[in-house]
Amino acid sequence: MIWLLLAAQVTVTQLNLVSHSVVAAPYQWEYPYLLSIIPSLFSFMALPKNNISYLVISMTSAGFFCIAPLIYGGVEMFPVVNPMFLDLWVK
Repeated sequence: MIWLLLAAQVTVTQLNLVSHSVVAAPYQWEYPYLLSIIPSLFSFMALPKNNISYLVISMTSAGFFCIAPLIYGGVEMFPVVNPMFLDLWVK
């Protein structure tokens, strides 16, 4: 579900279908995160016959396309989120 919302956001932004005040521009990490559909496809192809090579490709690409963009997004958003957490801990 989140992947579909992100794909819609990128599509609307890239095609200039609505103004930027309505739909925010995607962050840099959201573009490679859209490629996370690739590991899912390989895992679905591996299920019927328990194909190990597709499972290996799926697990390797899941780390690259799914987890790495989320880590990068967390690091990118840290300066924005850090003051909010500091305010909670100081109080």
